[in-house]
Amino acid sequence: MSKSYFYFVLEKMRELGLMQENGIAFKAVISFEPNGDKMELKEKLMYVTEDKELVLMDLERDEYSCRSCSIRSVCVSYLKLVAKESGAKVSKMNPREAWREVMGYIRKNLVENASYLKLSSHSIFDVRKKEEKEQEIEISCSKS
Repeated sequence: MSKSYFYFVLEKMRELGLMQENGIAFKAVISFEPNGDKMELKEKLMYVTEDKELVLMDLERDEYSCRSCSIRSVCVSYLKLVAKESGAKVSKMNPREAWREVMGYIRKNLVENASYLKLSSHSIFDVRKKEEKEQEIEISCSKS
């Protein structure tokens, strides 16, 4: 990862409240996007391993195929590590499809076990008035 990209990611993590006192304050982050009155979960994952390594995976970008990827072996080793630590079962041979399985497991686990999620209102609502202040809101995760 380039130095400039590292600092870009670090600044975004600070903006999202994922850093506390210059330390990572999460185990896994799942990206979402508002879609009408629903939240659409994206195929992106940030995960902190037990050894405090940060793993970033974005399956929404299709620039590289697994066959031509220069870091395929590293990707597969982190895939196995994240699957093992999260308890996800992997049945797919293709790394991209296997990552989808792991992300699906983590998303399902989060939704089933969270009683509520704290989100900043700017990430859900299109705030058009500049005088409106950002505020935290809670969303219930009750099963229906």
